[in-house]
Amino acid sequence: VRLSEFMRFGMPVDHHIYTLGADDSTQETLDVGGRVYISPVENLELTAFGMVGIAMGDNEDDTTLKFGVETVSSF
Repeated sequence: VRLSEFMRFGMPVDHHIYTLGADDSTQETLDVGGRVYISPVENLELTAFGMVGIAMGDNEDDTTLKFGVETVSSF
């Protein structure tokens, strides 16, 4: 969703299934969150995000929180 010329919002949703170890056990998560994209000036982009990893299946006790900021510049 674009709010202005320099600010946008997004909502990533990821579904992951991991195979672990020699016994081929699997873990399943659903990651849901929000992203903010800011371009205050030409050739500079800032991206901030927060996500919740919701554990599914056998690993239901492993819910996680993830936060981050990324800066990209070009010249």
